[in-house]
Amino acid sequence: MRPLRSPARTAAFALLAATIAGNALVRGGVDWPMQAGSAVASALALFLAARGRRRRPEEAGARREGAVPWLVLGLAAGTLLVALQLVPLPPGLLALLSPTGEGVQRAALEPLGLYPAARPLTLDPGATALELAKLATWTCAAAAAALLGDSRERRERILKAIALSGVAVGLACYGGALLGLGRLTESKATFVNPTHLSSFLLLTCWIALGFGLRARG
Repeated sequence: MRPLRSPARTAAFALLAATIAGNALVRGGVDWPMQAGSAVASALALFLAARGRRRRPEEAGARREGAVPWLVLGLAAGTLLVALQLVPLPPGLLALLSPTGEGVQRAALEPLGLYPAARPLTLDPGATALELAKLATWTCAAAAAALLGDSRERRERILKAIALSGVAVGLACYGGALLGLGRLTESKATFVNPTHLSSFLLLTCWIALGFGLRARG
C-alpha cells in the first residue's frame, strides 16, 4: 500500500486512528479528559486533512472533486440543530417552538424575577453544550475521514485502522480476564458498558472478516 505522500495527511490519519482506538480502549471515551482530547484530535485531523489534500482523479475509486458524503452533511446538520437550542429566544418565539418548555421555564424562573426574558430552547444548557461538543467531534472526525478517504485504497486504510482497533480491544479484554482483572463474559477492561463493548466489536469484526475473506480469495 502506498504512503499518503503528504506529512499533513499522514499526521491526520494517525490522529484519526488514535482517536478511534483511544476512545475504545479508554473506558469507551466516557470520561471528560478523553472527550476533550478527542475533540482536539478530531479538529486537528480535519485541519491537516484539508491542508494536505491532493486530488488525483486518475486513482481507482476517486471521488468527484468537491463531493461531500451525505453522512458528513447529516452530522453537520445535526450539530447545527443542537447549537440552535442554545440560542436565547424571546418568550413569544419560545412558546411557539416549545410550549411545554416555555411553561417549565416560566414556572421555575418567574418567581425568581428571571422571566420573561430571552431563554434558550434547552432546559439544561450545560448538558446540551456537552452534547454539542460531542457532535462537533464526530462531525470533524467524519469529515477528516472523508477527505482522507478520497480513493478506494485510502478508504480501505481507514477501515483497516477500525478493524485493528477492534483487535486491540479484544486483546485487552482477554488480557484483563487472564490477569484476573475482570470476567471475560462481562469485561470492563475497556468499555464501561459491556453492551457498548459488544456493539463496537460487532462493528469491527465484520470489517475484519471482509478483509480476511478477500485475502483468502
